Amino acid sequence: MKNLFTWFIALSLFAALAVIVAAAGCSKKNEGVTDIGGEAGHSGTYYVIFGVAPRWNLELEQDGTDASFTLNGPQGTFTGTGTFSGDSLHLTGDWGGVVTISFQLAFTENGDTLVGLWEASGDLRARGTVFGTKAAWQTYDIDAHGIPQFATSDCIELSKIARVSRFRSGEGHDYSDDFESCRSMKHYYFPKDGVDRHSVKIYSPVSGVVICTTDEWDGDLWKGTAVNIRPFGYEAFDVALYHMNPTDTLFVGDTVWAGQQIGTSQKEDGTVTDMVVGLHVPAGYKYISFFQAITDDVFHRYELRGASSRDEFIITKEDRDADPLTCNGQQFTDSGHIENWVYLN
Repeated sequence: MKNLFTWFIALSLFAALAVIVAAAGCSKKNEGVTDIGGEAGHSGTYYVIFGVAPRWNLELEQDGTDASFTLNGPQGTFTGTGTFSGDSLHLTGDWGGVVTISFQLAFTENGDTLVGLWEASGDLRARGTVFGTKAAWQTYDIDAHGIPQFATSDCIELSKIARVSRFRSGEGHDYSDDFESCRSMKHYYFPKDGVDRHSVKIYSPVSGVVICTTDEWDGDLWKGTAVNIRPFGYEAFDVALYHMNPTDTLFVGDTVWAGQQIGTSQKEDGTVTDMVVGLHVPAGYKYISFFQAITDDVFHRYELRGASSRDEFIITKEDRDADPLTCNGQQFTDSGHIENWVYLN
């Protein structure tokens, strides 16, 4: 299990991490993407990877050594204040009065890049890394160019898996993007009977750079680490895996390789991991199915287990809209009438 103070060592390397992430393509620009210019000091808009999701905007105002901030993202808005000490910043804030959050950040000399750690308490107990720049998200137009098949390895020890949830299923909880709502736009992996969940190996499906890690708890029960990876050559995309016990400590900026074991499942019951693929498109942030991004060689492993096509793992938007789910917050109140799972031989 990671230790918050161990993570803090990474702050001393923030300049090097900025170089590593830039080398992975984060500083490149795609057509139609512009940078947000910075004001004096560290004030401005930062595009932030936080809580595994590269979907947050940090509005930061500096007045001498004092700071105030608003962090907007898919789960809501955090607001608060903080104090600068040179190029370091400590922030504290809350979300709806039920979650308290603190950040310890360090900035590059020009103030355009930040890296650091966060910790949440209250109704949510979690902690992780944060990375942000004033450069806008890179985008990829899948309507114009199609979905590239960049995942050259499977993410899971498939021989131990009995079934996989379908994209847009009613399993788990609402996990939706900027274009849809109240559906699970990820894949859950459920093990075979008798399999020790902690023995199930988890692999990086891509070669890329770690852009975020998060640890979560349910009371005193550690639910594992989630890691988000940006594939080399596909800087608008990211892949995330949840509920891992990492094989080695992963820091922002670390390189991982397709097929590299990065952990085992930390789950005590139920599914063993969640697999998510997202990207920034010109109109917002969008999730796609992992089965749209894998190569034919990877999908062949599922064909050997009885899968007939990639489409078998996807509930179409039209079918989901015709059989809508209902949600109370992020929780499903029903699981719909469409089959939610693909059962493997």
